[in-house]
Amino acid sequence: MALLLRESDVAALIKVYSRSTERREAFAEEMVTELGIEVVTVESAEDAVADTDIVVTATNARHPVLLGAWLRPGVHVNAIGSDAWDRATELGAIVAGKAPGRQHPDEITLFESQGIATEDVVTLDLLYRRAVATGAGMDIPLTLDAVKAR
Repeated sequence: MALLLRESDVAALIKVYSRSTERREAFAEEMVTELGIEVVTVESAEDAVADTDIVVTATNARHPVLLGAWLRPGVHVNAIGSDAWDRATELGAIVAGKAPGRQHPDEITLFESQGIATEDVVTLDLLYRRAVATGAGMDIPLTLDAVKAR
């Protein structure tokens, strides 16, 4: 699944891909009902990530479902489940000052979830608080009312 947020027209579009046509169509229908925004199905994983700002993968596949070559500069990836990133730097190394963080807006960022929700929530809370304290980032209202207002 890939989420596209375009600041120019303030539209949100979710593109969905699954190897199972039935599953991707059912998921897209469910998300339209739940979110009230445009959700479209696409025929390939590469189509799903084309021209997106945020990519979310959720898989237990043993073979890659997403290739880095498909990603545009500056994209952010949330990976849930099975994945292999041989050039990723762990957040702990960045926070400890042992490795540099993102040096340029074109660099791709990755959040790899290991499935322990408590750790995810605590980490995201810490990052959010630091971003607010330093004035980094941009507020993006993600409530259903905010999305409908756009």
